[in-house]
Amino acid sequence: PKSSAANVNFDPAICVHDIGLNLSLYINRNLLDFDGSLDDMGGRINELEQSINDLRAEMGVEGTPPASKSSDEPKTPASST
Repeated sequence: PKSSAANVNFDPAICVHDIGLNLSLYINRNLLDFDGSLDDMGGRINELEQSINDLRAEMGVEGTPPASKSSDEPKTPASST
């Protein structure tokens, strides 16, 4: 059987605080790693787009679209009647 003396030093508030702190540190560290990975991937995509544009220029392909253009025509709101 457990004695009451075994529970004297246990403070649930401290335990919860420690768990929260460790979880916060873990999440922040992983978010920074993820953010760095996204930045790296974005840089690689930009390099790939530039390489494709360079190859097209070497081949003499005309009318290449700008790298970040999402749509050829602007969207207009529907008119209400």
